Amino acid sequence: MPNLNNLDVHFIKYKNKKSIFMKSTFFFLSILHLFLFTPLLSQDVQETDSLRFKAASSFVEEHKEIIIQNILATFDLDLQTDERLVPLIPKVYEIIREKIDWDSTSTQLSFLLSKKFTHDELEELTAFMRTETGQKFMSLSPELLRFYQETGIFIGMQHSDEIEQALMQYLEE
Repeated sequence: MPNLNNLDVHFIKYKNKKSIFMKSTFFFLSILHLFLFTPLLSQDVQETDSLRFKAASSFVEEHKEIIIQNILATFDLDLQTDERLVPLIPKVYEIIREKIDWDSTSTQLSFLLSKKFTHDELEELTAFMRTETGQKFMSLSPELLRFYQETGIFIGMQHSDEIEQALMQYLEE
């Protein structure tokens, strides 16, 4: 009659050898997967990033003039605070327009858009901006920007004491 203890020992040895074989096989396959498929995944990610950047760049180039208008609008509020400066706005626009490095600006904006939007979203945004409503919205953007700035400044001034107290309390903690 076979000794059950010996069978148990043989089974355990076999199970451990099988387990070691399975672990080493799994490890080998994992390494193989890493080397074979990671570059493919990385290439897919790079292609996706590249497609998004191209879509973003296309959007930026197509809307160059309105983007420049939005950049120029950032100076309006400062100039409009002093009535004596208001007549200078066209001259300031002219100077700034000449100083804008469009290549750098468009690249940075394209990069930002490609990180914030998917390729499909960029396509949707481009399609929307080609509509009459999209064009109207973009042409209104400088005015909206001024409104946001003025509103933020007004609220900040109106509640400056509360904001200062909250900041001081935070800094003391």
